[in-house]
Amino acid sequence: MEPSEILASKCRQKILRVLSHVMKIRIMKLIHKTGCRYNEVMRNLRILEKEGIIIYNRLGRKCIVSLNRESPKTTILIKVIEILDRPVDSRQPRQENDGIRLEQDQQYACGDLFYHNFEARQLQIFL
Repeated sequence: MEPSEILASKCRQKILRVLSHVMKIRIMKLIHKTGCRYNEVMRNLRILEKEGIIIYNRLGRKCIVSLNRESPKTTILIKVIEILDRPVDSRQPRQENDGIRLEQDQQYACGDLFYHNFEARQLQIFL
């Protein structure tokens, strides 16, 4: 499965986000933190385990999940999720044209504001 297919599910994205911040986590706590339903989390955990991205361990009644940090797929997915979580401004380099557009937008906005204020004054005069 390609990384884009793995990240296609919102639940899998949430699972990977939570697992990237902890070393190990119990399944019920993972379900609580992701806000997804039990069946959905279990289905996605099976997919991630099959791809070698997570390690699923049972210790008696407890089920513990952790990331397989040695897998190259896992490191790529975690980096992609970190990039997607960044604010949009820090992802894209600023271009000089953006500043020019901003100045033009401000000029037009001020012009529109002036035009609307002028119309309002004219209406007050007629009333």
